[in-house]
Amino acid sequence: MYDLSRNETLLVCDALKGVWRKLEDPDVSPLGLPVAEVERAIKSDGLDQKWQVDPEALRKKLFMLDESESRHLVEAVRRFWEHTEHTIDKALRAAGLL
Repeated sequence: MYDLSRNETLLVCDALKGVWRKLEDPDVSPLGLPVAEVERAIKSDGLDQKWQVDPEALRKKLFMLDESESRHLVEAVRRFWEHTEHTIDKALRAAGLL
């Protein structure tokens, strides 16, 4: 569903940790949420450096997501964080991100 590399996916998971709670607010649209949170995390936390990701390439990929895909991505990140007892790759697979 997503054309993200493993490191791009990990950056998104890192940036969106806890963000799914925002979707409980009916005034918050999932469209643009991943992009906004990833951009914020790159600027404030240097996640592009941490995960060795080209921020512009990732931004373009995230902008291509429609509302349903954005919501699904945020939900998949939530599932990823629910599987932290596993290795990273097992957690990514369990969340449907790998």
